[in-house]
Amino acid sequence: MRYLEHTAKDSYWADGGNGSGLNRLGVILMEVRSHLRNAGDGENYP
Repeated sequence: MRYLEHTAKDSYWADGGNGSGLNRLGVILMEVRSHLRNAGDGENYP
């Protein structure tokens, strides 16, 4: 599943309303999701 923040008011954190934005919020959320999914792979967290 891909996360897409859709709004015309923001082309950095969202898709800019027409898909031309950077969608940084979506990218970060997908990275966090992947990190959490792999957290049980022997890594130690404080």
